[in-house]
Amino acid sequence: MTIKSILAGAAVALGLSTAAFAADVKVGFVYVGPTGDHGWTYRHDIGRQQVEEAFGDRVETTFIESVGEGADAERVFTQMALQGHLRRAMRGNRRG
Repeated sequence: MTIKSILAGAAVALGLSTAAFAADVKVGFVYVGPTGDHGWTYRHDIGRQQVEEAFGDRVETTFIESVGEGADAERVFTQMALQGHLRRAMRGNRRG
């Protein structure tokens, strides 16, 4: 596990833990593959759904599937950030 992975995970955890104090927390999930692949992307989406169940109306999640690395990912991350989303990048078995 890299420092970057640890810091990224901590940032998401902090964002979700402060959801009790914020009326609207948006978290964006960007997947490299389709959610129905029954692999990494599928499991990450199950986690996203569990976040919704755990935090209810205090969190709004959005996901975009089948986003390639590089320019497409940068465009999607930028668009989500401009819309007020926190982000957690999941690319296969790597995290960014």
